[in-house]
Amino acid sequence: METRKKLSGGKKAAIIILTVIICIVLTVIIAAACIFNHYYNKINYRPIDTTDKIVSITDETDFPDTTGAPVTSKDPTTSGDPTTSGNPVTTPPNTDPIIPPSTEIDPDYVMQFGKHIKNILLIGTDARTINDRGRSDTMILASINEKTGQIVLVSFMRDTYIPNIPALGSGNRLNAAYAAGGVSLLLSTLKENYHIDIDRYVRVNFSGFTNIVNKLGGIDLELTQDEINYLELGDDVKPGMNHLDGAKALDYCRCRYVGLGSESGDFARTARQRKVLGLLLDGIRGKNVFEIGELLDEFLPEVATNITRSEMLSMVSKSGTYLGYEFVQYRLPVEGSWKYATIRKMSVITVDFAKNTIALEKMINGTYGK
Repeated sequence: METRKKLSGGKKAAIIILTVIICIVLTVIIAAACIFNHYYNKINYRPIDTTDKIVSITDETDFPDTTGAPVTSKDPTTSGDPTTSGNPVTTPPNTDPIIPPSTEIDPDYVMQFGKHIKNILLIGTDARTINDRGRSDTMILASINEKTGQIVLVSFMRDTYIPNIPALGSGNRLNAAYAAGGVSLLLSTLKENYHIDIDRYVRVNFSGFTNIVNKLGGIDLELTQDEINYLELGDDVKPGMNHLDGAKALDYCRCRYVGLGSESGDFARTARQRKVLGLLLDGIRGKNVFEIGELLDEFLPEVATNITRSEMLSMVSKSGTYLGYEFVQYRLPVEGSWKYATIRKMSVITVDFAKNTIALEKMINGTYGK
């Protein structure tokens, strides 16, 4: 009888301990769910609207500014073939500006990727509020490859000439697609010309960018004298490492009239954008969970995306792993596949889309240059 009583007491103790553990786990899960919902509800969830009104555009000077406010960034909206000295060069007219494809690709071909790859288009706009469309100043594909352990960032040059933008019925710069038809037209344009079906996007405006930089305490960048002059940092600032706040970091990202290494023009600008994005990610890596929470409170209201709640939850659960991935940066067009041209008085970049499609697929799969 005594043995049975001891066993019974042991079982009761085990049940109590198990119950306490279950309660703690449930409390943690509920708290985590509440925290996740708190932050996700700050995001502006915007499914891709294929019924977006198409605005007729003939050249970049016609780009609509839905805010009605003047563009305050130092970088003008018109484009040239700039040199590293900061003086735009007039591109001579080209009687045959379109580069023929180096190889034939089936017009119906669309890249296929496994579940280990997630492709998200990052769009930076000059809109003043999250509800305005504005113009797409930045278009970067962020591709998360769980098999190679890489996050690949690929910049699409905004001055890339698209011979035929769907729904517009004419050719124009790549960023005209977003200005004319929003996210839907931009994604369909990328699909038609680069044969990649990107179905997820994240959009942020200039205000959101400057806020996140300021919240991180600014960023440190190595600047040349030409860059210092362009940013108007003053005579006391010398070439080398310098600290920039959000507003100056934005001007740095938009700068195409000062070269960066071997790059110039729009190529230099996209290189700067990827460089700053990498610095921001490094800054986030160094923050604790409470500091990251403060960053999200500030940043998320300036974000629009069609990433669903369940998809976001899955990505958040893997965020610790993702932050440990290697960041690899590229830009399109690749070398040897483009040239400057003047079309309808627009200075643009014409490209071999077949060559760039093949390169893009390899970049995402982690085999480019191998």
